Amino acid sequence: MMNILDIFSEFSDMILLTLAILLVLSWMVFLISFLRINKKFKGYKELITYSGGQNIEEIMVEYGRKIHVLDKGVEHMEKVLGAMNEDLKNHPQHFGMIRFNAFSNTGSDLSFAIALLDDNYNGFVMSSIYGREESRIYAKPLEHGKSTYQLTKEEEQAIEVAKEKKALSHN
Repeated sequence: MMNILDIFSEFSDMILLTLAILLVLSWMVFLISFLRINKKFKGYKELITYSGGQNIEEIMVEYGRKIHVLDKGVEHMEKVLGAMNEDLKNHPQHFGMIRFNAFSNTGSDLSFAIALLDDNYNGFVMSSIYGREESRIYAKPLEHGKSTYQLTKEEEQAIEVAKEKKALSHN
């Protein structure tokens, strides 16, 4: 049986070559690790530089507080915007207009009907009847697109135009 020194002397070239390869591989791993750590350290130094010397924990706590404040602000703005949207539904914002010739002897479309509706079809319709001698204006309240007063076909058309515009604006 060969002792360890005999084995070492017989395979010394192979052992030295293997150790040299392992040493080169170890240096390569060390160099790659060093470069990665150095890159992270530069980022850390930059973070510290722009943070006024605070450590990472202080920075994270400060940003956590800022995020909390911003979240509260966003929640408040969402509530305000939701209330404004609900309030807006009750304000006339959809309109329709029809021009027409009320009398055959006038020769132009100077009469008109205008409907102004909110999201619930509440509002009014206003008509102007133009004649050679005089003009008259009528206004009729609307609830859910209907009036307690009799509507002319032009007023109904104006209401339909306003409803169509509302439908288009909500798509």
